[in-house]
Amino acid sequence: MTVARYAPEAVPVATVDEARYRVLASSSGALLVEAHYLVRNNQQSALTVTLPSGAQLWQARIDGRRLRPGAVDGTRVLLP
Repeated sequence: MTVARYAPEAVPVATVDEARYRVLASSSGALLVEAHYLVRNNQQSALTVTLPSGAQLWQARIDGRRLRPGAVDGTRVLLP
């Protein structure tokens, strides 16, 4: 019997099955965006999310439970 492992490029680490957004815009140009993602994370216990420049994450939930994301750097957060 021969056991072979796929190369990391052959299998996606995470896929987004659904993405929904709700946007509130002010007359001054400020935006408040609520985003909902249905993500399948295949290989890792955490997911790194890159935010747009100037964006700030207010809260994150997984399966309806609030969680505290970890900060990777100024634009990336780590979700368990």
